[in-house]
Amino acid sequence: MAESSGGPVLRESEVVFMYSASEGAYRAYGTTFVGWGHAGTPEAVKMHHDLGIRCTGTIWCLTAGAERIHNDPAFREAVVRDIEGSPVEVPWLFDQVYKGTRTYFGCTNHPTFRKLNRELAREAMAGRPDGLHIDDPRGTATPAVAFGGGFCDHCMAKFREYLKTSASPEQLREAGTDDLDAFDYRDVVRRFATTREKYLQVHKQIPLMDLFQRFHCEAAAENIRGIAKVAEEAAGRPILLSVNAYMMEETFLPILRLDEVTHVICEVSHGAQRGTELLGSVVGAYEKAQQLGKPVAVTGSGQDWAWVKAHGAVDLVKVWIALAYACGQRFMVPHPTRQWCMTPFLGTHWYAAPIEEFAPIYRFLRANERYFDGYSAVEHAEIAAPEGVVCTAREKPGAPPVVHVVNTRYVPRSEGPRLHDHVPPGRDVPITLPAALAADATQATLLSYDADPRTVPVRAEGAKVSLQIPELRIWTMILFE
Repeated sequence: MAESSGGPVLRESEVVFMYSASEGAYRAYGTTFVGWGHAGTPEAVKMHHDLGIRCTGTIWCLTAGAERIHNDPAFREAVVRDIEGSPVEVPWLFDQVYKGTRTYFGCTNHPTFRKLNRELAREAMAGRPDGLHIDDPRGTATPAVAFGGGFCDHCMAKFREYLKTSASPEQLREAGTDDLDAFDYRDVVRRFATTREKYLQVHKQIPLMDLFQRFHCEAAAENIRGIAKVAEEAAGRPILLSVNAYMMEETFLPILRLDEVTHVICEVSHGAQRGTELLGSVVGAYEKAQQLGKPVAVTGSGQDWAWVKAHGAVDLVKVWIALAYACGQRFMVPHPTRQWCMTPFLGTHWYAAPIEEFAPIYRFLRANERYFDGYSAVEHAEIAAPEGVVCTAREKPGAPPVVHVVNTRYVPRSEGPRLHDHVPPGRDVPITLPAALAADATQATLLSYDADPRTVPVRAEGAKVSLQIPELRIWTMILFE
């Protein structure tokens, strides 16, 4: 895990709010960190520090916003453009329109938009918060990879310089050039497509395309490095720096490998509409973060939260929370007033997550932080459990191992008298694990956020041991002490 001078950047038991909230909400959850920013003014920083909460400012590299684009010709020029020279709209901000002007991606290779990134970073750090969060850190790389953008004059000039050190003679010959000083990649692209629609259909066939997309991802990392420098100068000291690296996708790797990035605060799609079927991909995102040595705190996607709001899916969210901490990562507190939701029909809207449903889980974390902080995954721990039950084993030098057991046998809300979704409790759930994890223990303690502790016998079975959990609700921890 990345470390700061004061210890871990994010502890395993960290209780992370996404956006700032009220003092009452912070106290209800035992909050320790505000990760997505919106807490960068001097007054906000003081309030959080008085409560013992670390906090962050925030910027994004997505857009200058419809209003600023409408009012300022410089920002109308500094947008991402497709092969036709047309601006590329941010698809998920389709409802953000100002006097007929839509919300277009800002080009992070354009000096005007880069300057805005840095000005906003200075403003976000003016109150001297603990760190800065950067949303949409890929900037132009996002539309270049997915939406047919990245073809403005500034992008072309930077790509030309990139090719001088990154392209082989064979690749340049395939593209039909040996004179990079006069090279314009748009000429190559137009041999295959002259419209964005056609380009999106055939772009994988175009010479140098892999290098074109890699260039944009590396240019995004260079932009983040510049923002980090400005933010640190504004703060007058080293800072925490996080990025929203959605699903920990490969295209974020140049950014995630930056030394300046201390941790990740991101959205991970949990596939809410399919219950718990897609949680394997969520675990995969946690594993990528672990491999990169970047602690992560996640939330669901806007589509996930829209589903939760529409279907009263509070128990599904509890499974998400339990799974994150069982994997040594963190799930951000479902915001009590302003959890972002998004659908193609409703656009941006908000979910007010009920404190009484979720706060007990986080208070449980704080009360038992000694069983989380400093623990790491036990490699190749073969644990047998019934279908629909996820088990992880974690260990810490000088402390007993902990086994997390998460019940993912989720049942959505149905029509009729039952108002909420639920996870049916498992009865006498058998767990078999390597004897080394039990350390000759003859009994184990079971801890759950919604039940009193209890002990159960542990039975030796050669190189294995077994036990039964009398009632597995959503999450139980097994302690061998």
